[in-house]
Amino acid sequence: MGGKFGVLSEKPKRVPPPPRDLERFTILCRIDAWADYVAEVDAETADEAAELARDNHSDYEWGHSYTQEFDARRYVTLDAEGNEIESTAIEDL
Repeated sequence: MGGKFGVLSEKPKRVPPPPRDLERFTILCRIDAWADYVAEVDAETADEAAELARDNHSDYEWGHSYTQEFDARRYVTLDAEGNEIESTAIEDL
């Protein structure tokens, strides 16, 4: 499910910069069969960012990104160009 990330139809709400020892990652959450959402998550690694998004979904401001067909819920970290980092993908069936 790699590939280019779609254009945001709603911009995620901006949050303050991360603490100096953390990086800010953009996480894609694909829900049910149609809707993609993105949020910014502060973490030490891309894997940790995807896990934090999954485990604390309601703590983040999710902006609608794209609509497409997909099953279940999937979290994946996006690189600087908006491509999915497959090794960080977490399925939440």
